Amino acid sequence: MRRLLFLAVAVLLPGAAAFFACTRADETPAGPADLPPEPEIRVSGSETLFPLLERLIQAYTDENPRARVRILPGTSTAGGVAGVRSEALDLGTCSRPLRRDEAAGLAYHLLGYDPIAFAAHPSGGAPRLDAEAVRGIYRGAIRNWAQVDGVDHDILPLDRKPGQSVRRTLMEEFFGPGFRMTEAAVVLARPADMTRALATTPYTIGYAGRAELRSLGLDVRAIPPAGRWPRPDEARSGAFRLVVPLGVVSRPSPRPEVVRFLAFLTGPRAASVLDALGAVPANP
Repeated sequence: MRRLLFLAVAVLLPGAAAFFACTRADETPAGPADLPPEPEIRVSGSETLFPLLERLIQAYTDENPRARVRILPGTSTAGGVAGVRSEALDLGTCSRPLRRDEAAGLAYHLLGYDPIAFAAHPSGGAPRLDAEAVRGIYRGAIRNWAQVDGVDHDILPLDRKPGQSVRRTLMEEFFGPGFRMTEAAVVLARPADMTRALATTPYTIGYAGRAELRSLGLDVRAIPPAGRWPRPDEARSGAFRLVVPLGVVSRPSPRPEVVRFLAFLTGPRAASVLDALGAVPANP
């Protein structure tokens, strides 16, 4: 009897071992797609950064499928700072340096610099469009594209509201003190209005960041106001001032998922995205 019991156990044991081995082999560790999504990161502020930020978010979520970053309707740099301070936002986008009172108690993260560009709709067909011609257009001295070897059609200059950071930089560093903008210029309220008009309205000329234009894939001709684009060292040192600083502001001790996103935004992968679009990354 004992011998029969021993034989039965000996027969059963290999099968049992095989069963448990198969069970362990079939148990696959949960991958990123099987894990729950991370808490949402809420971003808003200056709309100038939104097209670039969308490209950066795409690159980040490609590498981190669980990450969720939502861009809320834009306000301004000041609005982004206020949103982070009130904890309505995790990150605020900034297209100008922060004032001391704005930066108090918050952390500012510089991502890079976007060179300001004048952009002409291709319908104008003007090969001789340089800095002096642009000044002439915005002064009202040049009103037809034919005056700069383009087509025979009136030019429609686009402008931004006074006080917007890109316009203020152009007035200080390109047009100069006392420059009077032509009354024919159409004043647009929001950065997105400018890029939308440049994309859809023939015979226009306007201005935006070079990387901002490229990130939207606009079919426009970009003209550097200074006659050339800045070298990286010039943008970083402040020697070349016709640029838009690209930054975000956060609370000093953000949530872990925000910390990870900030590490990406200030790291080499984001720098390569910015560089490919024509911006100058803050870190070489």
